[in-house]
Amino acid sequence: MAATREQDTGAAPGREASGPASGQVGDTSEREQLRLKEEAAELGRLGEDLLGWFRDSLALLGTEARLFLATLLLVVALAAMVGLLIAGAWVFLGAAAVLLLVREGGVNPALATFAGAAVLTVTAVLVYAWIRRLARELGFARTRAGWAALFRADGRQAARKKEE
Repeated sequence: MAATREQDTGAAPGREASGPASGQVGDTSEREQLRLKEEAAELGRLGEDLLGWFRDSLALLGTEARLFLATLLLVVALAAMVGLLIAGAWVFLGAAAVLLLVREGGVNPALATFAGAAVLTVTAVLVYAWIRRLARELGFARTRAGWAALFRADGRQAARKKEE
């Protein structure tokens, strides 16, 4: 842009054009205003680009959240299905054991059924106890206690330093 003005005035590059001093000041202020307008326009475009990026990022985040929830629901449904299949397998294994006791062992059918139900009940109680033990650890009690002890120790050390 400066080269064009120098060509218009006929001045050599690097030399000032001859003319009234007020004209040069006017050209300089016009150039400065034009430069400021161009920079403001660039900042506006940058702001629009930034808003577009935020908008696209939020849309992507929403899409990924929906995909995550759909996948999580599918995993939960499949886990429930696996649980039902395992429960069915246990029932059939118990029934097969009862039939084996009746046919091959000569045990009374009622007694064999009772023995099968007792085995399944004991298994259920053991699994329940295992779940309770695991559930106690879900609160991360040991980790919380460790952090509390660490902060208490830091607090005591800080109090000792203040006393000294």
